[in-house]
Amino acid sequence: MTQDQALEILKNNKDELEGILSRFTRTSAGIHINRDDDARFREIVIEMRDLFNDEFVDNRNYTIPLANYFNNSISNFVRSPSYKGVENIKGLISAARARVERNPLALKSMQVTPGIEYSKNPGYLDVIVDRFHILARQIRQRHNSRNTLEIEDEYDVQDLFHSLLSLFYDDIRDEEWTPSYAGGASRVDFLLPEIETVVEVKKTRATLSTK
Repeated sequence: MTQDQALEILKNNKDELEGILSRFTRTSAGIHINRDDDARFREIVIEMRDLFNDEFVDNRNYTIPLANYFNNSISNFVRSPSYKGVENIKGLISAARARVERNPLALKSMQVTPGIEYSKNPGYLDVIVDRFHILARQIRQRHNSRNTLEIEDEYDVQDLFHSLLSLFYDDIRDEEWTPSYAGGASRVDFLLPEIETVVEVKKTRATLSTK
């Protein structure tokens, strides 16, 4: 499952729960869920349990509170889901969606497992590009003021970027010549034949934003 697919499922279920919450009926005896919504709520809980187990690396961080929220929501005389219970599960789904949006590696499908061919997934390149600036800042903060890699020019950027590429791709070709329609040829920093992609790395000026 891709990051986008997981995000869509989580969003759809969250939106459905918002609709269920809006249809609770208030009476003098309390607040009650619609009968059809009761059935759908139980289906969503099962679907989310399966999604967390199948797709999330740390699935127990979600399946355990999901089960607790559900059991607490029906711990009444008529075994009917409570408003608070539905609200809690909606919040859990929202938190899971924020996690996947922030960190795609929370999904099993985005993990790199030895012996399994994942290197042809172009999504890893997007992760490296999107989060490179975070790494570049983090490596400057070492314990006891130890020496670290100072990124001072494009060569430093290329060396660090190359190291990250090697985590996901086997065939990384440096400084390949590419044809030019102007009659000459130009050079790109990296060629990744596995995903048919060329990468050119530039270092921004210090006066620009951190990213």
